[in-house]
Amino acid sequence: MTRLPWLASDESLGLVLITISAMLFSIMGIFIKLAAGTGLPSTELVFLRAVFQGAITIVAMTQYTDGSQNLIWCPFGSPRARRFIVARGAVGGFGFCCFFYAITALPLGDAVALLSLTPVVTVFAAAIFLGETLRPAHLGAAAACSIGAILISRPRFLYGMNGDLSSSPDGSARTSNNFGYLVALLGSFCGSGVFCLMRLAGKSGAHTLQLVFSWAAFGVFYSVTIGLLGSQVWQWPSSLQSWGFVLGVAVFGSVAHFLLNYAGRIAPAGLSSIVRSSQIVWSYAWEMIIFSQVPRVSTIIGVACICTSLVLIAIEKVQDNKAKNDAEIKNDLLQKQSDEESTVQLRESYGSTD
Repeated sequence: MTRLPWLASDESLGLVLITISAMLFSIMGIFIKLAAGTGLPSTELVFLRAVFQGAITIVAMTQYTDGSQNLIWCPFGSPRARRFIVARGAVGGFGFCCFFYAITALPLGDAVALLSLTPVVTVFAAAIFLGETLRPAHLGAAAACSIGAILISRPRFLYGMNGDLSSSPDGSARTSNNFGYLVALLGSFCGSGVFCLMRLAGKSGAHTLQLVFSWAAFGVFYSVTIGLLGSQVWQWPSSLQSWGFVLGVAVFGSVAHFLLNYAGRIAPAGLSSIVRSSQIVWSYAWEMIIFSQVPRVSTIIGVACICTSLVLIAIEKVQDNKAKNDAEIKNDLLQKQSDEESTVQLRESYGSTD
């Protein structure tokens, strides 16, 4: 059976799965917003999702093996992959801390714009640490992705008071601070580190369930730590509706996270980070459909920029896959020609012997 051009390689399949993951993460974001509206703090939502994801992963680990032993006995992988798996969970968890602080300390547009620099950082980090090829198309896609995020989020440090007018959870206007901007930048570097670590873990033989479990373990640790140090008060969901929102966060978040970690092992880190940014497009689409938000002209242009970056990557992957297929066909023809020549020589050799 012939595979579609954009699925002709594992890398292409990984990028498609990351696109699906981004869509599911955006749906999770809708449930987070609905759950937060019932009074549940964000740290508690992360804790509940991490517990749900960890429990499902532990059950799944009992059914799979990592070579000679069951995954449940090596949740953080083999010695060869363990450092990458643990680092993925630790960096991902710390990145969440940066994300949480930036969102609460900065105007929302400023935080989103700085955190969306992850693709640009990852493209260069993957070239330096993973040896991935740095092509003009990658730089163009990363730049278009970041510009699109800035146009959508309208950060105050570029648009002034006409930009993002978000307020803090208590209803007061958010004030910016230099430390918050540094934390947001650090968060973008953590996001880049996650993509590189997933790729390294995949090359070291890590199982997807081990990566998922690592995030769940550190997710519980960081959410409890932030919850204890912060001012948020945890409480049980007060209604079936609240529990439904929590279940939506847990289910969509866990499935999206599994797809992300599975794909992150087989797809290039730089391209994965760019494709992952499509979540912001999905998020604003749901905002318009569900919450009737009217988009600005800058938002439409920003969405177009991000879609352009995805199209650039898709075109490049189709061309790469076609080139690989052509090379394989050429090699097969050369091999067949070589075999025929060898057969002719053998026949001539037997003829001269007779």
